[in-house]
Amino acid sequence: MPTPRALPGCHLWFNFLTLEVMDRAAAPHGIELRFPFWDKRLVEFCVSLPAEQKMQQAGLG
Repeated sequence: MPTPRALPGCHLWFNFLTLEVMDRAAAPHGIELRFPFWDKRLVEFCVSLPAEQKMQQAGLG
């Protein structure tokens, strides 16, 4: 069972794997799905960044 802190990363990987399955299902029918921001290398890089580099406090209020 993932920890609460790990859940966003698990959700991200679940979505990524779902898109890979969709792509593999479409390919035999000559359909190429495009998800430019779901490049595996880009996603792995973003997931590997520390939280401090991914999020900034917005000046709300």
